[in-house]
Amino acid sequence: MLPSLADRFTQYVIHSEDSRQILQGHGFPAERLHKIFYTFDTAKFAAADDAELSASLSQLEYVLLVGRIVPQKDIGALIDIFARLSAARPNMVLILAGTRDQTKGYAAQLDRQIAAYGLENRVLFAGQVNNPAVLAALYRHARLLFVTSEWESFCVPIAESLYFGVPAAVHDQEPMVEVAGPAGLIFDKRRPDEAAAAVLALLDDPARYAAMRQEATAWAQRYNDDALERNVLRFLGQAFELNGA
Repeated sequence: MLPSLADRFTQYVIHSEDSRQILQGHGFPAERLHKIFYTFDTAKFAAADDAELSASLSQLEYVLLVGRIVPQKDIGALIDIFARLSAARPNMVLILAGTRDQTKGYAAQLDRQIAAYGLENRVLFAGQVNNPAVLAALYRHARLLFVTSEWESFCVPIAESLYFGVPAAVHDQEPMVEVAGPAGLIFDKRRPDEAAAAVLALLDDPARYAAMRQEATAWAQRYNDDALERNVLRFLGQAFELNGA
């Protein structure tokens, strides 16, 4: 349907350069496309704290995925990478925070994959997390957020993770690479040995990891309420000017 919408409206709001390329490829005029990053509600995390959970999580070395347990997220690729991480760091844990109820067959397939690697005690399915205090604790103490999705329209968990100063390890696919920015460790999920080696090299370099955490906090400012206000005002100014008002 996209080509039929190319001349339907005077202005279009997009959320990434990937969206820009897709729409321009379908005939949308470049001058009508205005990028406004997705934002997330930082207020829900501002006062969120689960002290008991945080104390427990702070004792773990774990990596995190936040999202539905569905084929689109390609969690099988993540498990392949994590198996190699676990071989080098036997105490590391993978926490998957997201509902398993939508694709039970896929969840069963992942269970078999985990068992084949002998990782039943190293991979934790946390289920859907609706409590901001619990989600904040999971983000805050993670070493990395992983994203191995086949596709995303933006991927809000990356922005949320960066807010907590946690870098994102993402498959080399837009728009995830753009959203993670300089706080992203980019890998090819089709090469799990290389992906795991890149992750281990980062974690074994405290100075580089600390610098990336600082980059995460700074880059996350693009996704807060203040940034949204600035972007919307700029868009309105451009739209009125283009319309001759």
